[in-house]
Amino acid sequence: MGILCAGIVGALVWLSLPAGPGLFDVVTHLLDSTIPG
Repeated sequence: MGILCAGIVGALVWLSLPAGPGLFDVVTHLLDSTIPG
């Protein structure tokens, strides 16, 4: 059962890795647009 849980968590982390840089870019772009200058 523990192996199954570890596999699921590992798969979710592996799937979320490509979204990390993209999400960071979106957040920085939103912050840049809200700050005048």
